[in-house]
Amino acid sequence: MRRIGLFLLVMLTLTSPAFSAGASEEGGVVTLEVWSRGEEIKSFVPGFEASHPGIKVNVTVIPDAEMTAKLMTVIASGSGVPDLFMQEANYITYLVEAGVYADLREEPYNIGQYLDDVWQPVVDMGTDSTGAVRVLSWQASPGSVIYRRDIATAVLGTDDPAKIATMLDTPEEFLDVAAEMKAQGITMISSIKDLFDMMVAARTEPWVVDGKLVIDPVMIEFMDLAKTVHENGYDLGVDQWAPEWNAGVESDSLFCYILPSWGYQFVVKPAAVKTMGQWAIAEPPVPYINGGSYLGIWRETEHPQEAWEFFSYVCLNEDAQYEYAKQTGDYVSLKAVDERLAGEDGEAVLAGQNPYVTYNDEMSGDFNKLNTIYDSSLNTFFLNAVKAYYDGAGKDAAIAQFEADVRNAYPEIVIE
Repeated sequence: MRRIGLFLLVMLTLTSPAFSAGASEEGGVVTLEVWSRGEEIKSFVPGFEASHPGIKVNVTVIPDAEMTAKLMTVIASGSGVPDLFMQEANYITYLVEAGVYADLREEPYNIGQYLDDVWQPVVDMGTDSTGAVRVLSWQASPGSVIYRRDIATAVLGTDDPAKIATMLDTPEEFLDVAAEMKAQGITMISSIKDLFDMMVAARTEPWVVDGKLVIDPVMIEFMDLAKTVHENGYDLGVDQWAPEWNAGVESDSLFCYILPSWGYQFVVKPAAVKTMGQWAIAEPPVPYINGGSYLGIWRETEHPQEAWEFFSYVCLNEDAQYEYAKQTGDYVSLKAVDERLAGEDGEAVLAGQNPYVTYNDEMSGDFNKLNTIYDSSLNTFFLNAVKAYYDGAGKDAAIAQFEADVRNAYPEIVIE
């Protein structure tokens, strides 16, 4: 079933009688049911239960690809809907706009008083088209250039993050550096997908505006950038998460990854053994966030106060987020916590650099609100068109392929 069909299904179910909630109550203890897209949120449960003895939390992990369909099924049936549930950033806008989450501006939540301490891009992602705040994340996932210090020094004469960022400030400068790297037998970047996830944030308009498809000029420019990078061998020629992509961390012939904060924490840092101390992080040419888990409260939960207690502990509690960040190394959504972490010791993998300083500088900038319910699919369709272009298709043919994919998946989108 198309996603838009599921969206209509949800809207129809919201006119039906109230649904049974997931929480149960026994012996004065409320057990909240939480559907999670991963294991991370479990890190918050012990501390929460210790400070809230009347509330237990039962977390069920459901893969991203299955989450939305499973939610729609239980919502339509009126049975077994969890009290809180989440989805990954690339998919969350669909659920936010579907109205399945509570409006956190309203009683008993009144979230407005807490939002000044939450990074604005996280708030924007969780806010629907009517202005209702539906979800938040405990993560922020700012982008970064994660590069080899030793290679930078040998080829560019410096490993200073601020200077490296300046050298990569425009597509032309990026290609100049890539050519210098290639001349020394170094591959510039790990994957075209790394570049895409950054450049899609440089748009001024989202993919769909007033029901019409919009191909921002930035994306047309990206097609040429990607073609040049690929044809000149400036990338590894593989997708993210391929074995060769991961192996690049310990290679002496790859200069950088362009990835969000999780890319350092979960890709580079665990693998950097031989390359310990040879990495650094610079701000990317285009500020962006990508990824993260967004959590919201089921609008019909029978235990809204208890659900709010857990939600606010995860997404708004400074002590809880600080402990989570210290335990996992993740970059969190509360400004005060990230500022505190920026004042602590740096990372051995990064030769003493503290990545929170760089991330905080980036997150303090301006971000365009570009998310739509179509993003996950349309991003995939456009990246497929880009690959067709650099594999030999003409640019017009590649764009036509993109439009055909959009038309086939979402006939309601007007393509002019």
